[in-house]
Amino acid sequence: MQQAKRLALLAEMIDGEEAHRLGLVTYLVEPDEVDATVDSLAARLAAGPPVALAQTKELLHGAVGVTLAEALTNEARAQAVNLAGDDAVAAFEAFREKRPPTFTGGWSPDSSRG
Repeated sequence: MQQAKRLALLAEMIDGEEAHRLGLVTYLVEPDEVDATVDSLAARLAAGPPVALAQTKELLHGAVGVTLAEALTNEARAQAVNLAGDDAVAAFEAFREKRPPTFTGGWSPDSSRG
């Protein structure tokens, strides 16, 4: 809060290193590395389980202002949805076969999960 007030009230200009130190930016790269860094991050996100990623984002955004009981209920709901989906099966199979998983975000009620 102290740093946010300093920046907001004094309108101070800061460089990339200071922004990184304050946690305002996640990555600090050279200008010629920006495209490769963005491409790498985008590829990692695109390869991830879409339902789980969306729920994680929703849980993080919704965590402010809820009680512990509400947060645990929300987390339990997200876990149930994720474990019922095709991506959980894909993850378990990929782990067993020692290969990267392929996620689709799908859900099949007649799948082998029972």
